[in-house]
Amino acid sequence: MKTARKPVEHVWIPDTQIRPGVPTSHVVAAANYIVEKKPDTIIVGGDWFDLPSLSSYEKPGSKFFEGKNLQEDLRSGNLSWEQFRAPIRKARGYSPRIVFLEGNHEYRMERAISQDPTRLEGVLGRHQFLPYNEEDVQYVPFLDMVSIDGILYSHYFVNPQSLIRGVLGGSMDNRLNKLKCSFTQGHQQTLITGSQYLPTGRRIRGLVAGAFYQHDEEYAGPQGHNYWRGICYKHEVNDGDYDLMEVSLDYLLRNWT
Repeated sequence: MKTARKPVEHVWIPDTQIRPGVPTSHVVAAANYIVEKKPDTIIVGGDWFDLPSLSSYEKPGSKFFEGKNLQEDLRSGNLSWEQFRAPIRKARGYSPRIVFLEGNHEYRMERAISQDPTRLEGVLGRHQFLPYNEEDVQYVPFLDMVSIDGILYSHYFVNPQSLIRGVLGGSMDNRLNKLKCSFTQGHQQTLITGSQYLPTGRRIRGLVAGAFYQHDEEYAGPQGHNYWRGICYKHEVNDGDYDLMEVSLDYLLRNWT
């Protein structure tokens, strides 16, 4: 008689956009929840660090940069990462695979270096991110992809059929038709899910979830904050298919802080 295999489980942590002054109690709540559920793999979707001091969307010397400080940006992101890791490290007998996908906000560091390599090469870099330095964390560079149990993960995906390799968007059916496999990404402040069945009967699933923070982003304006925020838990992961459970930020804050 065969012994039933323990189902594989993933948890997806969308963009946290952490910067000085924003609340971070939700990352502790997520860690407490993870320790209770013990998924096999934790995938952090990128943009954990917001790094507003390295923004390329604002003109140098503009009012936006008043009070912005790179060291403070790094300190706040690294401190919240320690808060997230602490309960997981303390959990006896639990050592999940942890994957950190670099987002476009972390990539601001590399962009700044490329624009001024003489002054910044060796001074700034990924080594200033705690996740990059931890031996038990797989750090995946920006837009690199990693396949885990049949699911392709990246901060976001580009359109493989576009000559300019623009960001892949549109409906979930459009994304699945282009990528032709199960995928999960962050980056977009939304929650989009969907699936398709292949002729073989196998199901492929797409998930876009890019918001896990309590604060509102100023650039979104007074009407731009109505989107789902939380983490995503995948049960019964097998060859790209899984059962999805949405775990809202409010639920985590009420029950796991």
